Amino acid sequence: MDSTTAAGWIGGLSGLGGAIVGAGSAAWATWRQQRHEIDLVKAEREASRHDAAFEAIVQTVFEAKDLFRLRASGKVEENWKDQLSGALDRLRLSTMRMTSAELRTLLEDFTAMLTHWRFVVPPGFDDPERLRTIRDVIDYTVQALGAYDRQRQVPPRSESFNEAKSWVDTAREESEADEQRERENHA
Repeated sequence: MDSTTAAGWIGGLSGLGGAIVGAGSAAWATWRQQRHEIDLVKAEREASRHDAAFEAIVQTVFEAKDLFRLRASGKVEENWKDQLSGALDRLRLSTMRMTSAELRTLLEDFTAMLTHWRFVVPPGFDDPERLRTIRDVIDYTVQALGAYDRQRQVPPRSESFNEAKSWVDTAREESEADEQRERENHA
């Protein structure tokens, strides 16, 4: 093979190698761009779901506040407990979409307190005191939701919130112990 032919082959192989590298780089860049776009769409969809869940939580908290306000004013509707139960079920579902463990825990505790609202104060307290405590718990939860929405740190739990949670936890533990004793007695 003479030097002209060898140079032609070398030039041709170099061109072919460059074309292969260029095509591979272009294919990789296209794949990478598509992957980035897919990830971006997923992130936007998740953010949209999170925002919708947050809005549902806020609406439900205010719905519960209105229901307790009606109860405090003596304007209780027949299906008051059913309305509250429905609102709390929606709150539980929306809470599952929250990405913040701190907020999720707060909302789970809040939901438990409203579910067992009769136990948020010590036995013997009257309904007005119970309803004032519920109002304080709801107000704190609204403040916490506002802080979360503004991307601020959720404020420490209020004294009323912690006391109500303690009373509800105690009542739930006693109820579970009673149920366990009843099961043992029937066994």
